[in-house]
Amino acid sequence: MSTELGRLERNDPTLTELDILWSKIGPGFASALATNTMLIDLDLGGDSIGDEGAETLAAALAANTTLRTLHLWTNNIGARGAAMLARSFSTSGLTALYLGTNLLGPEGAKAIAEALPISRLATLDLSGNGIGDAGAAKIAKALRTSKLAKLFMMSNSIGNRGAGRIAAALRACALKTLWLQHNNIKDTCFAKQRSRLKKVAIARGVTLLV
Repeated sequence: MSTELGRLERNDPTLTELDILWSKIGPGFASALATNTMLIDLDLGGDSIGDEGAETLAAALAANTTLRTLHLWTNNIGARGAAMLARSFSTSGLTALYLGTNLLGPEGAKAIAEALPISRLATLDLSGNGIGDAGAAKIAKALRTSKLAKLFMMSNSIGNRGAGRIAAALRACALKTLWLQHNNIKDTCFAKQRSRLKKVAIARGVTLLV
């Protein structure tokens, strides 16, 4: 970790990708990231940064305009952390954000959704965050004015109502890839909603997994 931090602080031009998995990152890392202009892809998966760490990281992201891809899967980030990250979207250069298997819930999804129209994000992963129908509805509403081309929302307890909102949003958005596997679109409505989603997806050239 100390070696990577030193390279980040020195703005090493050969350091364009960095993986720090299942480790701990301190405030020094965020400070170095804020001023770095070479790093493009950063994977902090499994680092358990929590909401406090997400807030510190968000401040760095707001100042960094060159980082394009950020992986934050399995980091115990809840709604508060999601809101902090969302605040950085207006100035951040991020085009891909992976937040799978965190603790966002419906409120975290709402915070992300409300910031999507002012972000540069083209890829977003919210899988395994328990966002439910309420969170799915917020994301669906934001799709109409966002730049998202790829959206992953597997395993989120999304039911028939949420699927319906997403299907309606597909008619007028930039999405080209949508993954909705392992949700709660079931019973007699499942075939109807799945058929509706697939028809809209085919009409718009969207790759859909549901």
